[in-house]
Formats: sequence, structure tokens, C-alpha cells
Amino acid sequence: MNNREQATFILLGVFLGFMLLNRDLRGSLGGVGKSLLTPKLAIPLLIFASWTAGAVGVARTVGLWTSGLAASTVLWFLFVGMAWFINVADAGKDREFFKRRVVEAVSIGALFEFFVNLEVMALPIELVFQMALIFVVLLDAHVHQQHELKAVARVTTGVLALFTAGLTIYSVQKLIDDWHKLALQDVVNQLVLPVWLTIVAVPCVYLLALYAGYESLLINLHFWNDRCRPPVRVVAGIVAELRASLIDIDEFRGISAKEAATAKSFKVARQSVRNFRRERAKGKAAQAEARERLRRYVGVPGVDSDGLTLDRREFAATKEALRWLATCHMGWYQNEDRSDTYRTDLLTVLGDFVRQGLPDNHGLVMKVRKDGQAWYVYRVTPSGHAFGIGAVGAPPSQWNYDGTRPPTSFPSAKRGWSSFMEPDRPEWREEQPTE
Repeated sequence: MNNREQATFILLGVFLGFMLLNRDLRGSLGGVGKSLLTPKLAIPLLIFASWTAGAVGVARTVGLWTSGLAASTVLWFLFVGMAWFINVADAGKDREFFKRRVVEAVSIGALFEFFVNLEVMALPIELVFQMALIFVVLLDAHVHQQHELKAVARVTTGVLALFTAGLTIYSVQKLIDDWHKLALQDVVNQLVLPVWLTIVAVPCVYLLALYAGYESLLINLHFWNDRCRPPVRVVAGIVAELRASLIDIDEFRGISAKEAATAKSFKVARQSVRNFRRERAKGKAAQAEARERLRRYVGVPGVDSDGLTLDRREFAATKEALRWLATCHMGWYQNEDRSDTYRTDLLTVLGDFVRQGLPDNHGLVMKVRKDGQAWYVYRVTPSGHAFGIGAVGAPPSQWNYDGTRPPTSFPSAKRGWSSFMEPDRPEWREEQPTE
């Protein structure tokens, strides 16, 4: 175990001790421990740990692992393996879940990490360095989530770059000085350790994800079948047609899934899964068509045969952001602890609208009447079409607007606005999703 690994274990021990001494944190830690000891988690975790241990045993017999790599192996299991285990359910939501993990193990970043770990500093320096690095990393992660702290984010990013540059220079210098002391086989073993550990973990994680996926599916089938367990032949038909696809198991929902759950035969259950795949394919085709439409009509003026604007860039994101603002305004107005007025600084409070699909510079413009009883917000899309939403009086008042020019007044039928109680404006209809 080198000094860097010792420093890491010491800091882990200090952190664990701090949690044990703090009553609130001790309770949280105890809750995590109890969860891990339940059979539902303990058995899969034991299987995963045993699988890893078995892989290490095989690697030792072929000369890929020595006792000097024990600390590195434990750290890989704690920080990489456990992250896989905790997020095993995500394997059914990400088509490239396993590919991405393997690529990460052989990426430039992994090679760089291996390179800087070849040479380490004295233990006290390693402790100070890692504590400082952890602090800056956590601070950087926090400030990057706060729109108003962009200036601080640039500073923390610069500090991390200095850390990286300093560590690189130190490692290069030490490697030059100590090149003759390096044992080639040990270096190679250390280099390939995270690679083969990752590759070997894939089958085990896949099987655990498959088990978790089918377990969740069986619970849903029970619910869709009026809380009655579907016949074994029906479950067998569903399982056979899903073909152990984690993505299909996770996405098998909706009408087809209910039809499968209530089926009476193996054949009908399989057909329901086929119907699900067919409908999903149609949905993806529609999404592809929507993406193609967006691309084809970029910068093209005019409207289509239905009177809808051809260039629809950011229409969906704009409407989603406006609806979210309306929801927040209603919530603020109706909160019992606040006066019955609309908030003038809501845009600042909410910050960015990246989650809704808008760029950092969202371009939203909001007006609130002096008495706080009326408001509206609008945004002009890249094609020049403007959307607006607002209210006059207490919720559930809501008005919609769209046109070639932004609104210039608070909501009113005489000013081009329409109440949500009236038929929807065509341009305010839901957009065909592109993802």
C-alpha cells in the first residue's frame, strides 16, 4: 500500500468516525447499514463481492494480481464497484450503460490517473493534498449548480486545473528520477487492474440488473392484473419474448403490458410484448420525423397547411419553461405564509431553465403589475415567434399568447391573449417529442 492509498484510507476512517460521533449522521449511517443487511440487498452484494474475489483469485494464478494490489482492489470495489451496485437499476434505462463503463476504464482519464499514481508524495503531504482536493471538488460541484455563482465556478475550475498541472509535473519529475527503480511487471499489473476488474464485473452486474428488472416487472404485472398473480404460463411468455433485454424489461409499460398481465395464454402474452415493441418503434419513428422536421425547416419562414409555423426551434422548451413559471407563480401566490401577490423576482429565484431545454441565456422577459395581482412572461424563439403566459387575479387564472410579436400588455382578450378555459391555441399544442 503506497502513501496515496494510505492517505485515502485514513481520510475514509476519519470521515466514518465523524459520522459515528454525530448523532444525526450516525442515525443515517445506521439506516444505510440496516438496508445493506436486508436479504434483498445483502445477498446480491455478497454475490457481487464473491464474484470480484473469485476474479482476483484467478488473476493471481495467472500473474495479473499480487498482494501489493490489495489496497487498489479494495478502493476500486468501494468507489467503482459499489457505484455500479447502487446504480444497477440504471442499466435498464441506458442502452450504453456497460459500454460506457468499459470505455471509462480504458479512457485517457484512466490512463492519466494511472500515470499520476505511479509516483506518490510523503504521507503528510498526501493527506493535506487530498483534503484540499476534496474540498475544492465539492465546492466546484456546488457552485456549478448555482447560476449566480458563475464567477466562483471559474475560480474553482482554475484551481482544479492547477492541482492537475502540479500533480502532473511532480509525477513526470519523479518518474524521470526513479525510472530505474520501477518493476515493469508491477507497473503493467497496476495499469490493467481497473480494466480487467471492470470487464469481469460486467456479467455479474448484468445478471443482478436482470434479476432486479424482472422482480420489478413481476410486481407491476401483479398490480396490472387487479393485484392477482398472473399464471405461470403468462409470465413465461412475457419473459421469453423480452429475451433478457434490460431496456425492454424496464420500458415494458402501458396498454401492452396490461394486456400481457391479463392474458390467458403463453401465446397471447408473447404477442403483447411484440405489440409493445411495435408501438415503441412507431414512437421512435415519429421522434425521428420530428427531429428531421426541425432540421429541415431551420430558418424557413411561413406556415404549413395547418397554419403552424414551419421553423419550430425551441417551441417545446419555451412552452415547457412558461408552464413551469406559471406553476411556480400559482404556488407562491397560494402559499399560506405569504401575501396573496405574485412574486416580482421569480425569474431570479428559479435561475436557469436548462432542465426545460432552454440555453443558459434563456431570454425570458417577465412583468408583474405594481399591485402584484397580474403578471406575464414571454420569450421570442429563434424563428421569431413569441410565446407568452400570464394571469390576472388569483389562481387558477391563466392566459396564453403567441404571435409574430411579443405581448405588450397584461393578459386581456382585447390584446391577443386567450384564457386557458377557452379552446387551446394551435401553436400551444404539445410538440412531438424528439428524444
